[in-house]
Amino acid sequence: MTQTGSHLRVPPAIRSKYGAVVELTDSFCHDHLGPEHARICRDLAATLARRRPSPLANGSAKSWACGIVHVMARVNFLFDQSSQPHVTVAELRRFFGLSQSTPSARSKVISRLLGILAFDSRWTVPSKRAQHPLARLFSIDMGTTADTERSSATRGRRHRRD
Repeated sequence: MTQTGSHLRVPPAIRSKYGAVVELTDSFCHDHLGPEHARICRDLAATLARRRPSPLANGSAKSWACGIVHVMARVNFLFDQSSQPHVTVAELRRFFGLSQSTPSARSKVISRLLGILAFDSRWTVPSKRAQHPLARLFSIDMGTTADTERSSATRGRRHRRD
């Protein structure tokens, strides 16, 4: 089910384009992925819609929708054949009816605009957050990070000197 633009604070001037993009991403996610993937795509679309100026204003809704799904799939490792669910770039291109270069080109623009990198926990689906390789890290002081699993395993253990 599509969330309204006002719920995600999408500016009125871009709501119709946002709605068209979300309708496409929801449709792809319904057919190939799942509701939590659709939610991430809606959030990505809303974030792009709130940018000043919004990049969604230029270009087709199909190309932006495809780029959004591509970014979400890349962050969540859905292009990996061992991943469940799994999707290919060819499936994206076929579904959205776009050329071979469009998905990665739009994905690159979105990733650059929003500072999205691999392992970006902001765009990881909730069911995969526990498996996220950086999810257990925390900062203890001025740039030093620690792993919660290792620190809790060694906490309280006394080290003897022989």
